[in-house]
Amino acid sequence: MQVSPARQRMARLAWLFIEKFGLIFLSIFSFFAFALLLTPNELGLAVLLLAIAELFSFFFSSTIDNSMIGMKKISKSDDGTVFWTGLISTSILACVLWVLLSTFYFQEAESSILMVALLFLPLQSLSRIHIIHLRRAGEFKSLAQRTLLGKLLGLCCGIYVAYIGYGAWGLVTQAIVMSFTSASLLMLTCRRSVPFTFDIDLIKDLSLVGVPAAVKSISSNFVEKGLIFALDITLGSAAVGFFNFANRLVQLPKKAIHSALMTYGHPVFSRKAKSESPDAEKLLSNFFLDATQIAVYLAAPIFIGFAIIGEALVGVIFPERWAAAASLILPISVMAAISFSLTFLPSILVAKKVTKKALIPEIITTIMAILFVFMTSEHYGLMSAVWALIIKLAIMLPINTQVITSICVFSVKRYLLVLLKPVLACGVLCGSLLAYITYLPLQDVIDITLIVNIGGFVYLGSVLALDPTIIKRIRRFVSE
Repeated sequence: MQVSPARQRMARLAWLFIEKFGLIFLSIFSFFAFALLLTPNELGLAVLLLAIAELFSFFFSSTIDNSMIGMKKISKSDDGTVFWTGLISTSILACVLWVLLSTFYFQEAESSILMVALLFLPLQSLSRIHIIHLRRAGEFKSLAQRTLLGKLLGLCCGIYVAYIGYGAWGLVTQAIVMSFTSASLLMLTCRRSVPFTFDIDLIKDLSLVGVPAAVKSISSNFVEKGLIFALDITLGSAAVGFFNFANRLVQLPKKAIHSALMTYGHPVFSRKAKSESPDAEKLLSNFFLDATQIAVYLAAPIFIGFAIIGEALVGVIFPERWAAAASLILPISVMAAISFSLTFLPSILVAKKVTKKALIPEIITTIMAILFVFMTSEHYGLMSAVWALIIKLAIMLPINTQVITSICVFSVKRYLLVLLKPVLACGVLCGSLLAYITYLPLQDVIDITLIVNIGGFVYLGSVLALDPTIIKRIRRFVSE
């Protein structure tokens, strides 16, 4: 029996979300386990070490993804160039970072764990070209299975290492075992020819497209890593542990949802941008508006709800030693909800090949945020990191809105009107949850489960009342 193209796309999208939300489930379990097993100091040290490797790795991955997803054809020579350039450059970078950081920043006892953490860089580059081809072909099922298996094995090893008393080594072990397992499985089961070639022109072309897009994509990631370094220098590793605890509680689901939408959005927007239809520009702009509204409908209520119940959740589930982080959850959650109004900005920038738009403001606001923590952490403590993120968002939100309207055929007013219904639905959700906890404070898991279910029904009813066609439009969106 022949499967229709729409059903095939639905199946691919389903596996894409299985991969992302499977990872989120395992990451949440891992997060809970390490929060119970590690102290704020141990968690802070591990996070700091991995942040260094993850920052450079994310930049490399974003550069390759953003530049190669839209290529019409990828040859074996292209594969070889990207594979060997990535492996050699990340290996050299890992060695240079280890020498510099061991000499000038970390103590001798921490240099060995730093060396292991930096292995994350070359390990991530090994399977990048394989991941690109799987995503271009829509083979999300194969990608999901191997990624989840790697995460599961890494999780088991990391928790065991932490359980037997090795502290920060547990989190680092998890990351390295996961990366090694996933890369090995992809390279063994999805074999590709990677000849030892170096095409300088290809590297230049990929850099021209990929680097600006990567800088824009990495901005939020970089500001988080930069804040971690600033907090470590000014307040110590315990502050890093508290900030990371609150931030990861919010960012784990946010990044999984955002990554799933982006992985789906990049090829769809690129395909629509290449259309030769006379109405191609208008259709692309309308699709952007529709996709943005759906993303906000689906994702924003999760974080509005979490902003309200997050502090109570920490008090009910986690040990008392993490109480200092609870007050950070509300502002971080609200910012996460707002960020989904710009979910598909990187996708349309890549599709239109204008990835340099608003690049300078991104860099400047990131530097401003990090400097703000250095200057104010003594006065504001942990909240200095939150205020830094708020300042960056307040500056970049209108700038990115202007960027969107400058490359699409719609006005700022129309863009804001598209967001009006999701905002109203979230307002109803927020009001109902606040009314509930005013009369019935959240004291245990049963109370939290009850309010989550009530909030879900209230939000669903609000959305269907405001936008009766939303279910049909979501189906049309995922069938693109």
